[in-house]
Amino acid sequence: MSGHTTLGKSLLEAFSRCEGKDFILSAPSKVNVRLKVVGRRADGYHLLSMLNFSTSLADRVTISFERSLSPEVSLSPEGSVPLGGENLVTKAWRAFWSQFLEGQPEFGFRCHIEKRIPVGGGLGGGSADAGAMFKVLSHCFGDVLRHSLGLSEGLFAEKLNAAALCVGADVPYALHGGACVVTGIGEVIRPLATQAVWPGKVVLMVPPVPVATLAFYDQFRKARPVVPDISDSALEGFVSSGKGEIPSLVENDFEQVVGEMVPVIRQGLQVAREVVPVGTALTGSGSVFFSLLKEGEEGLFEELKARLQPLGVVCYLSDIVSPQKIGIS
Repeated sequence: MSGHTTLGKSLLEAFSRCEGKDFILSAPSKVNVRLKVVGRRADGYHLLSMLNFSTSLADRVTISFERSLSPEVSLSPEGSVPLGGENLVTKAWRAFWSQFLEGQPEFGFRCHIEKRIPVGGGLGGGSADAGAMFKVLSHCFGDVLRHSLGLSEGLFAEKLNAAALCVGADVPYALHGGACVVTGIGEVIRPLATQAVWPGKVVLMVPPVPVATLAFYDQFRKARPVVPDISDSALEGFVSSGKGEIPSLVENDFEQVVGEMVPVIRQGLQVAREVVPVGTALTGSGSVFFSLLKEGEEGLFEELKARLQPLGVVCYLSDIVSPQKIGIS
């Protein structure tokens, strides 16, 4: 956009206040404690009913704004994550400005990602990194955009959520984080009260074989060519009453197809359920599965590690984190 417009000048002023600063964020992984398929849209997207938590296994994202117009994303350790225009951080940058401007701003960014979340595991690592970009952009330029465009906080939040959905179905949740019920294709976020947060630990178990997302959904549609519209009464009852045990809600409708595609995941889940019978499931449509440990059950982590090691599964003992602990430092 032209820097000679009032908005353009205001954005450049905001940029000058941020230039030279490193914005460092924790970009937490997520677990789908519950994932039910409750319908399928005409365009093929699945309608979901999910209970999501953020975990302390997180990428470390550093973002700075530069006068150069060329976005730059770097990664350590180097891996299979794309670093060009296909990187979700770059897509988040473009989607954010497309919501509010007719063009792109007259400055760019640099982003470095310390990758700690396993790729292809269903933990939403790429979405978490994109969410970090949205948070920084909102922090630095949200006030200017709201004032210049006459947007209420509610309308700004709606446009921000729409931009996040353009990047990926997991990104709106990554933008918010914490304990949430997530519905639609991932764009409807309902934060839960603090008492709904799991007080214990979560063990994240990462098999040596990732799950290819496109291949999974192709297989899932073949396995379930018809998906009737249903309601998730168990989750809705938990939300409305505030009563019930979270481990009893643990379920993932994608688990059977993923287990058929990658046998080591099916084998690992069987072993994990022998140790933690209630509260163990797959997360997302990736390879990672998890177990919820109650307070005082941390010793089961070592048992899970020992029993899953022959399958090549790597285990992480993580905390559940709330949005208040997901911020900019």
